[in-house]
Amino acid sequence: MPGDARPKHVDLEPGAAWPCAWKCRKRTYTHHHCAGENYCENHDPGAPEITACRGGACARFDGRVHVHDAAARGWVLPHIIALAEDRAVARRLETLRAIMTREDPRDRPTFDGLLRFLGRS
Repeated sequence: MPGDARPKHVDLEPGAAWPCAWKCRKRTYTHHHCAGENYCENHDPGAPEITACRGGACARFDGRVHVHDAAARGWVLPHIIALAEDRAVARRLETLRAIMTREDPRDRPTFDGLLRFLGRS
């Protein structure tokens, strides 16, 4: 689509590629990428691919954006780690958190992979 024309609802399905002229940061809800000061608690960043432009199109994304968000948002995994009474468990979760927030989504596990990891712990 030419120019800034875009559908009224731009929370796109995973993987949809759109021209960067749309300004990839606008393809999803503001609170998904913390563009505004009041959208993300503690300004926890969203997955980088959700707003990235690659090769002239908005970067593709899949369910691993949610893996990243579960580990990055202060009220999910970081909160669990902070409240863990068993500090050895907290350290294992912190290791998992580092894997879940890797920059490249291909380096992050899926939710199934997370469950397998937790099952081995």
